[in-house]
Amino acid sequence: MNKILEGIKVLDLTRLQPGPYATTILSDLGAEIIKIEDRESGDYIRHIPPIKNKNSYSFLTLNRNKNYRALNLKDRGDLEVFYDLVKSSDVVIEGFRPGVVKSLGIDFETLKELNPQLVYCSISGYGQTGPLSKKAGHDINYLALSGLLGQILDEDNRPTVPKSQLADIAGGSLWAVIAVLTGLFSSKVKKQSCYFDVSMLEGMLFLSPLALADLQAPKSGLYDILGGKNPNYCVYKTKDHLYMALGAVEQKFWDRFCMGIDLPELTEHHLCVDEKQHQQIKSKIAQKTQSEWEQIFCDIDACFTPVLSLEDAINHPHMKDRNVILEIQHPDDGNIQQFALPIR
Repeated sequence: MNKILEGIKVLDLTRLQPGPYATTILSDLGAEIIKIEDRESGDYIRHIPPIKNKNSYSFLTLNRNKNYRALNLKDRGDLEVFYDLVKSSDVVIEGFRPGVVKSLGIDFETLKELNPQLVYCSISGYGQTGPLSKKAGHDINYLALSGLLGQILDEDNRPTVPKSQLADIAGGSLWAVIAVLTGLFSSKVKKQSCYFDVSMLEGMLFLSPLALADLQAPKSGLYDILGGKNPNYCVYKTKDHLYMALGAVEQKFWDRFCMGIDLPELTEHHLCVDEKQHQQIKSKIAQKTQSEWEQIFCDIDACFTPVLSLEDAINHPHMKDRNVILEIQHPDDGNIQQFALPIR
């Protein structure tokens, strides 16, 4: 796509996943990213197995198209080098625990004196203020405290931990990108500096608008319908012990689904299927394999899709057609597959 951020320079002080993924997105949009790493160990995720040649697959996936500078910010000489970089940069992104940047002399108040139009974004677990601000945390903790983990329940009503780090990416990376883009617009138009405090915990809270609506108006409908327990919006096990996902929210999709599985008598029970009828549907789906159901519904528009593994997902014909995977050539680690930016 067009490099719409070409000419923008970003200093990336982050490690692990949330910040690096945010700056990778900015890089894909054309920004120049200078990743500042500690002289001794660098970004910790470089060394977390499996290792390709010199770096971990995780590091390579999160840090494409970046330049690197090794600096010890506790050293006065290296700090001056960093200050010089700030003067010619547009954005600083940091992911230290609140209070650390102040102790290092690289906080917003200090750096905006060097660059009056600087956009500064802090990513942290709990935000820069509040009782939990300096507490340690990881993705699972932010999911838990946001109430989101309590909404992802198995059949025994136990919280189920997703393998994708939702808080890191949806709560941290994406909100950081939105903040930076907002800041760049403000900086260019208003000619002033901007500071953004991105909390991954609050980013997770923001993912539950319908749950909040239901909390204020219990049994409002949509939240319950989309909760995974209604027959028209849930997953079904197939004959080969795989799964199909049904999202027949609207009546027309439910009608087509019922006709497709040869249970036309259930069309009039869209949102009020009883347990006996639900068992009928489960029994029907269990009589055929996932691929057989795919074939049956290939020309039936009923929001009925296979539940795929990631490997199967990226090899799906639609994903192939959309070129969702990039082949990146790294100077030290060779060829590696990465996700393409999902903005076309």
